[in-house]
Amino acid sequence: FLTYDYPEADRDDDQWLYLPALRKIRRISASDRGDYFLGTDLSYEDIKKESKIAAEDYRFQTIGLTTVDDHNTVIIEGTPVSDDIAKELGYGKVRWHIDPEIMISRKSEMWDVNGNFLKTVLNMDIRQISGIWTTHLIKVENHKTNHRTTFTFSNVDYEAEVNPNMFEQRSLRRGK
Repeated sequence: FLTYDYPEADRDDDQWLYLPALRKIRRISASDRGDYFLGTDLSYEDIKKESKIAAEDYRFQTIGLTTVDDHNTVIIEGTPVSDDIAKELGYGKVRWHIDPEIMISRKSEMWDVNGNFLKTVLNMDIRQISGIWTTHLIKVENHKTNHRTTFTFSNVDYEAEVNPNMFEQRSLRRGK
């Protein structure tokens, strides 16, 4: 999975996915960003943003305080700025439970564009690696399908040398 996340707000990001069974690289269009990523309960947008929020996509309001896994959090509710953005994202509303000590969402709740409770995302085992707060466990529950997805991250290394060729489409096919 490869993403070019351009800094210009008016330029769509580029995303590609290598499908080994078909030996093909598939470009993912901006309009597909709300689709589910490879049978998981996270969307392409969720994966691309790594739980970060695209401020230009939402209107925000603070709606309260709560505790998630013994951590104090501030609940921020976001509603998409337009119906088109809501359809692209697949969300009509999102609530993030932000830990103000580390500025990471410990829990996210999403509603679909029809107002139905869709899914809950828990970001767990958050610790610093090379001074960067890093989520090592993500648990997702889709309330419509009762399906669950768990992502576990290990051996995270932000200081490893990375060959710039890794960020080319042809590297997807080779896996290196």
